[in-house]
Amino acid sequence: MTKALLKWVDPTTRVDGSALASSDISSITIHDDTDGLVGSVLPGVQTFTTSTLSVGDHSFYAIAHDTSGHSSGRSNVASVTVTPTLANPAAPSGLTAELVEEPLPPPAAPPSDAPPPADTPAGG
Repeated sequence: MTKALLKWVDPTTRVDGSALASSDISSITIHDDTDGLVGSVLPGVQTFTTSTLSVGDHSFYAIAHDTSGHSSGRSNVASVTVTPTLANPAAPSGLTAELVEEPLPPPAAPPSDAPPPADTPAGG
């Protein structure tokens, strides 16, 4: 079971440069490009541990939301790659193929009640 611990710094300004108090932030939402919204925390927490991640690449970003209903743009992206606990086996190697000619089976014997072949003299 692999999880990711994400850490960030809450914003202290708005995009116009004006101050943003911690009390003006309502939440920070955490998103995964693979799984969508994965969680939300209150301002000042600044860490989030995901649930168990599936095998593959995960790209996370955070968005700040203020008490007036405004949302920031995406933070920078933080990525992790989850590999299988046990790696897949290596592929078989050295595989070859060749044609094999099978001999033809011998002709079937005629049934015992069949007349003798034409080139056999009658009576023996």
